[in-house]
Parts: sequence; structure tokens; C-alpha cells
Amino acid sequence: MATQAHRAPDAGTPNLFLPLGVRVDAVQTPQVLAQMKVWIRDRRPFHSVAGTGMHEIVEAQRDPSLRETLNATDLVVPDGMPFVWLGWHHGHDLPRSVYGPVSDAGFL
Repeated sequence: MATQAHRAPDAGTPNLFLPLGVRVDAVQTPQVLAQMKVWIRDRRPFHSVAGTGMHEIVEAQRDPSLRETLNATDLVVPDGMPFVWLGWHHGHDLPRSVYGPVSDAGFL
């Protein structure tokens, strides 16, 4: 079972799902960028965002400290289509995965 010790984002806790006990937030790039802007505007330090793929989920099964770190991260974004499919299975509207290049979201 995943720990629930993560810090909830200021703009409201997004929906999440727990593949193999690792928290993944059911968010899309615009939501991630909006949350980061809130953190910057409010000058609240020490936030973390992890783009997590299935490799990290599997490694977190072998490494409890990795699982704890991911579950304590402010946002764990779904990096990969398996998370989109798992999100759909859990009732989340995830049209695409969230990955590094965000120029299509107007950030760059």
C-alpha cells in the first residue's frame, strides 16, 4: 500500500491512481504547468515533480526508498502510454501521457 505522506499541491489535490503501490497523479501538461506557476507565484520553495514511467514503478518494487520518494513527491506525472491506459481503467480522463517536451502546451 502506498504511503499517503505526500504533500498535496496547493491548487487542489489531483486525482490519482496507485499502480503497484506507487502514486501517479492523473494530470495533463496544462495542469502541471498551472500548478508550477502557483508555486512560483506564491514563492513556496522545495517542490518536486517526477515524470515516472513503468521502469520506475518496477524499480520501486525492489527499492522501498524509491517508492517512498515517489509517494512523497508533489506531483508524479504519467510519463508513458501504459499510465494513460491504467488511468482510463481507473476512470480518469487522460488523453495523453505527460512527458518532457512541453512546447505544445505553450511553455517554451
